[in-house]
Amino acid sequence: MEGTAKLIGRDALTRAFSESIIQVSGAELERLCDNCSGEEVAQNIHRALRNFGQDLRQGTSFEYGDWESVLYLLWYQPRRVQSVYQLLKAWPAALNGLSDRDECPVVVDFACGAGAMAFGAALALADVVLNLAPVPPKPLPVINVWSMDSSPAMLQLGRKLWDCFARMTDNDEYVNSLHALSSACKAIKVRWLSIEAHNVSDPFTGKSGQLGRPCF
Repeated sequence: MEGTAKLIGRDALTRAFSESIIQVSGAELERLCDNCSGEEVAQNIHRALRNFGQDLRQGTSFEYGDWESVLYLLWYQPRRVQSVYQLLKAWPAALNGLSDRDECPVVVDFACGAGAMAFGAALALADVVLNLAPVPPKPLPVINVWSMDSSPAMLQLGRKLWDCFARMTDNDEYVNSLHALSSACKAIKVRWLSIEAHNVSDPFTGKSGQLGRPCF
């Protein structure tokens, strides 16, 4: 019975994440297609796909605008979240014992995209919580995730996705009344930071660096 509850809990989080992507990307596509002809939509999609297909293979970077960001969300975000989840799952010392500590860990996610680190950490922490009880013995410490990226469109989309996911995990339809799951998700506090160049010199290389500032 205990194994069944854990399976239901993981499935609930997976469904909540999938539904969040559907809702957020659907709303974003509706916004982008508003007042555009079919030809204009096709051209925008073609340009965004060309950026992914050519520039990424050549190792060059490009600006993630609105269209690139929503396609990234639909195609790449689940893979990135799964990679983070598998990494943390294979490194249990990173999360095990969190319920016994009072300090608040900080995770810095450079080039965060749509915030895959936060989602992967939430899924991995949920596994830990489910192994503790049905309910943790005391509130989990806050895990601060600083999500940093140079693309405002990606940060905006990531924030919308995280907010939608948080609402989903607080819904009994998805978490199946397992308090441990909603506790794990609420323990992740995300701060979205825009990376901007400020002509700061690296003392070792002499090259200009970049600093992050809060964008919302």
